[in-house]
Amino acid sequence: MANKLAFHSPLPMPIRLRLVLLASIAILSMAIGTWLVISRLNETRTSVEREVLHNNWALDCSSLIHYLQRERGASASFIAANPKDFDAVKRTRSDSNAALESLYNNPLATEHRLARLGLADLRVKLMEIRNGVDRRSIDWRRLRDAYTASINTLLGAVSYEMLHEADTYSPKLDVIAELALAREALGLLRATVNSVRGQVIRNTSDQIFIATELTLYRHHVDVVRTHASESEIIALRSVLDTPEHTWVMDAINRILSKHEILVAAPYGNQWWERSSKLIDALKTLEEDLFDKLARETTEKVRTQKTIVLWMSGAALVMLFILVGFVTITIARMMRDLRELSTALDQIVKKENYAIRLKDRGGRDELSHAFQLFNRLLEYTDRLIRDKETLASMDTLTGIMNRRAFMKYAEREITRATRYGHNLSLVFLDIDHFKQVNDTYGHATGDEVIKTFVDTVKARIRDSDLLSRWGGEEFIIMTPETGINGVKNFAESIRAGIAATEFPGVGHVTCSLGVAQWQPGETFEAFSSRADMALYEAKKTGRNRVCTG
Repeated sequence: MANKLAFHSPLPMPIRLRLVLLASIAILSMAIGTWLVISRLNETRTSVEREVLHNNWALDCSSLIHYLQRERGASASFIAANPKDFDAVKRTRSDSNAALESLYNNPLATEHRLARLGLADLRVKLMEIRNGVDRRSIDWRRLRDAYTASINTLLGAVSYEMLHEADTYSPKLDVIAELALAREALGLLRATVNSVRGQVIRNTSDQIFIATELTLYRHHVDVVRTHASESEIIALRSVLDTPEHTWVMDAINRILSKHEILVAAPYGNQWWERSSKLIDALKTLEEDLFDKLARETTEKVRTQKTIVLWMSGAALVMLFILVGFVTITIARMMRDLRELSTALDQIVKKENYAIRLKDRGGRDELSHAFQLFNRLLEYTDRLIRDKETLASMDTLTGIMNRRAFMKYAEREITRATRYGHNLSLVFLDIDHFKQVNDTYGHATGDEVIKTFVDTVKARIRDSDLLSRWGGEEFIIMTPETGINGVKNFAESIRAGIAATEFPGVGHVTCSLGVAQWQPGETFEAFSSRADMALYEAKKTGRNRVCTG
């Protein structure tokens, strides 16, 4: 009864009146929709304009960071080594002051924003640091940390804005932020190395600090390589693939060497000049990215304005067309949609994807849509039947994938817990597999993996669980097997792999790590021990079995 009421009005209404009513609703809806779209486009344009402001804010922060890094390095050198360097300190302070004023004059630098980001008292903090430098009452490590705290506040300000103003920030700023972090790490290295010159005895904390910042620098550069575009990577290489960068990295590595005595900064004053040149090159790269971003956002503003004008004119044309078109087509659409709704209702209620829509043999869009929908139903029906197999199988090797293995592994641990049976785990990894891919190509690498799996499958029991864990790494769970048994089992696999002739490659080897499950142990802890054993096998020479 409810279904009937849903489709039939209790009061008779002429078809023509229904069509007029539906056409009026459609036209009104389109008018409202057009207004909403245009409003949204205007909001987008405003958002892009805000993006320009925020990009300029980030650029001002980046510039101030750069000059504070130079001031930090010059001040540290002045405190620790060379009182004659105070002229350089004054020059860097002048640059920093100009950058600070530019930041404070930014349209976004409101009192509320500066206070929220911890930048309101930045000028006061710099004065306190500089007073300590002028009086030489602060050692260079505290000086370095004080400047670094202010620089980190600026980096944090940019990061905070990127997180909380995500709708106005371009993803390109992620790359710029990582460049800034890399430059900061390099700036700390410049200041620290420059400040410890003349030390005959190494200071352990300095060594640790230098090693840490070198690691951070390399990490941020690697992140840039990962997320940057091809053109940005090429620009980065133009900075890193230079004699300057090689010289600076070699100098740092010599300082960290256990076999060198640090008497002075590498090659005397060249350290400051070359490291500064490298930092300036990274800064130039940042500015180039900011310029590119500015051009992109400016183009976005122009495009959005054009779209708004075009949409406004197109909306008027469409409204006139719709008046005539809706009246002709709405009756047929309602008929076809009612048929579609009925069929979908049956599919949902019965969960029977074998149902098909009636094909009237027409050539219009709805008839074509019905045909495509029937094809979709056929595909869905077939996909549902195959989904369990696809969800649990590694497509290359035909064995269980990691997801399926985890389900069965938990079941085996539960069984071992209940009955007190032995349970062991084997991690396998093909040795030097990357060289196989690099030398023979990925197609040959795939064949090696399939042959590897076939060789392993020939040596396992029906009750053993074999799964591809990821890449060239595999895992086997062996129920009812103790540590001695699993070691022998792993050794037989190792020997079998070593003796197998792999098509197109010859002989390869594998490393294996084994572990026996301990009562009450989680799968994560259990597999971690086996994984560590695998790591030990690879570390100690590969082509062997280690126990975890």
